[in-house]
Amino acid sequence: MAPKGFILRRIEVNPGGMSILRAFQIIEPSYAKLEPFFCSMIEMWRQDRPFVFSSMFYVGYGEMMFERNRLDEAERLIRQGLAIAEEGRSAKLYAPAAAALAGIYRSQGKFAETRRWLDEAQSRLEEWGHRYWSRLLEAERVRLFAAESEKLPASAVRRVEEWIRDTELMLSDGFPIHYYYCAIAAVRGLMAFGKIEEALRRIRPLIEMAEKGRRFGERQELLMLQALCLMRQNRLNAAAVSIESALESAERNRSVRPFMDERDMPELLDLYIRFRRSKPVSPPRVTFGFVKELLSLGTSNPARLPRAGSAASPGIGLTVKELEVLELLAQGLPNPQIAERLGITTGTLRNHVSRICRKLSAGNRREAVQRAKELLK
Repeated sequence: MAPKGFILRRIEVNPGGMSILRAFQIIEPSYAKLEPFFCSMIEMWRQDRPFVFSSMFYVGYGEMMFERNRLDEAERLIRQGLAIAEEGRSAKLYAPAAAALAGIYRSQGKFAETRRWLDEAQSRLEEWGHRYWSRLLEAERVRLFAAESEKLPASAVRRVEEWIRDTELMLSDGFPIHYYYCAIAAVRGLMAFGKIEEALRRIRPLIEMAEKGRRFGERQELLMLQALCLMRQNRLNAAAVSIESALESAERNRSVRPFMDERDMPELLDLYIRFRRSKPVSPPRVTFGFVKELLSLGTSNPARLPRAGSAASPGIGLTVKELEVLELLAQGLPNPQIAERLGITTGTLRNHVSRICRKLSAGNRREAVQRAKELLK
């Protein structure tokens, strides 16, 4: 009864997969084709008491709406799928729905609400006797840790460190194809702790595996993370090439939200525009219009505001990373110490300082700090 041409029987929500949308993308990567499929399946199985498997269509469609930055629609659809999965006590559908809802909260900067929801969802899974899925949902806390702007208590940091360590041990003996969710969360945790080279070593084989396994969604996210790591190492051309591949697939599907939620993405997109203007290709793989759209969408994202109590503000036209650099410059710290704190090289730090001075019309770092203080008055 599925729409003609769509091989529904090949879809499998794997026993470690936490994204319904990405499971469907293995069969059909195009959102233009997936959207009418999800709509038709939701309509076909709409009942007073829906069959539990219909949860996957609501959640998958909700994830797609999230990536297209239609957050209200995304939350409505995901909540519908969550309710169906909860009534049927289906952990393998409830857990991905819970992760998707946590992602919406996190992307809106509702960090405390995200934690409360994860506590509730994990408690429910354990109450049903599904500690396995509760354990997988713990990866959302690692993503929250990587995104959160305020300093976390030491107990929360230790919890993240233990999860990354345990997950890496689990993956070291052989990588089950359905553990991409955990593997990518571990990479994000390493990046958050400033272990950039270690993160890159894990990203490269994951990209190769994603390409062989037709994991289009995971490949896009991994290319994005690889580009961010390369930029932090001041390998700017390589970073531009990597983000171009991620942008190419995102533009086809109008997938904008994943780029909006990365802290250093404005700087990376600026870098890409400069790279392609200096080395144009014909026809272009990515339009500048799409890149500029991402830049404009990202400026109002509450999840990327600077830390509470920061000495800087988005009102002076700097990226989040530049604001962090400026705050440490204001403390009079030497370059090596600032670079170590931020998990970047001294070369990357010099590039940040140069851009800060240019944006603030300052001749040196001392003038930049003074100029920022004047603007913030």
